Amino acid sequence: MPSVAQPKHQLATLGLASFFALILALAVFTPSSSAQIPDVTVQISDTVGAAGTQNSVVTVFLDNPFDTIAGFELWLRIDNLNLAEFQTDTATIIDTFFYVLDTTVCIVDQNDDTICTFFDTLEVTEADPFEVTIIDTFDVVVGNIDTTGTLVAGWDLVASRSIFGVGNDVKVTALARGTPQSTTPLITPQQGGVLFRLLADIKPIPDTVTDNVAGIFIEPFLDEFNISSPSGASLGIAQFPTVDTSFFRCDSFVPPDSIICASYTEVSFPPFDSLFIDTIDVPELCDSATVANDSLGNCTGTEYILLRRGSITVLPGNCGDINGDGNVGLPDLSALIDHLFISFSPIDQVAANVDCSLDGNVGLPDLSVLIDHLFISFTPLCCEI
Repeated sequence: MPSVAQPKHQLATLGLASFFALILALAVFTPSSSAQIPDVTVQISDTVGAAGTQNSVVTVFLDNPFDTIAGFELWLRIDNLNLAEFQTDTATIIDTFFYVLDTTVCIVDQNDDTICTFFDTLEVTEADPFEVTIIDTFDVVVGNIDTTGTLVAGWDLVASRSIFGVGNDVKVTALARGTPQSTTPLITPQQGGVLFRLLADIKPIPDTVTDNVAGIFIEPFLDEFNISSPSGASLGIAQFPTVDTSFFRCDSFVPPDSIICASYTEVSFPPFDSLFIDTIDVPELCDSATVANDSLGNCTGTEYILLRRGSITVLPGNCGDINGDGNVGLPDLSALIDHLFISFSPIDQVAANVDCSLDGNVGLPDLSVLIDHLFISFTPLCCEI
């Protein structure tokens, strides 16, 4: 059957319709230009383990696709000490302080000898000229940190300190180059690298506890948070204009009318005689919460930092003790094989989750782990590590 030519005006209409359909598709599927891609993402891993597990590994990952990082300070906290705590220890550190003599009073005694007394000192760095050195020791609570094979392996400074000292927090401070002569590698743009690892212990909680997840998060307080570029600039910090009100109370007036105040004292509560309203710039971290509420666009064009929480999920029972006799051995392996391939009879899914998978599913990976544990490498099960 011969083909029928389409009228030119119909072809033009079809072409125009296809063009608009393409434009609509691009509008729907193209990301908005206003949506910011994080310049830096810090991700805390999700960890799972049985009650009483020691040495659970909390891994912190870093994505910095655009910026080079030369140092950072991150304060990690656990929100439920009843379930888990960071491993900590007490260490004695030696600290050296350097001072210059700031205020000196000298007198000449009856023998014409000059006697000088120093009333004040000013602390300086080791690189500055100094006149007095004081060496002291301090007991500090440190976290159990592992940097082997991480992005900060070999850095000049990696220190972990607990601010509260009760196991619910560890602050990690790291600096690639402690001196101008240092050539330690920086963290150049990359994604998915391990920044560091912390060890945590899971409490031996009873199986009756239903709230079995402890959150791990990074505090965004600027006093305890910083990610720095090689120039020393802090990434992800923006200035937000904030209204600041100051209150003053007059201490004394100029006589005789007592209208003009001779001296003021700033106060934080009534009564007060006058107030002063000003707008000041307050630095804030451009994290996900700040960006979401940033109606003035202060974070636009500024590095956006995304902090992702992690967790420790406590599994009840003893992984590996599938038959419930209190031991892990051949009877447990037989029970697992019977469940997977023979009778398919129900078993304790928590105890059989010997690979500690987050989804809790029991399958061939658990069988491989248990065989390896019992007969090959004798590697401890994840709940025993």
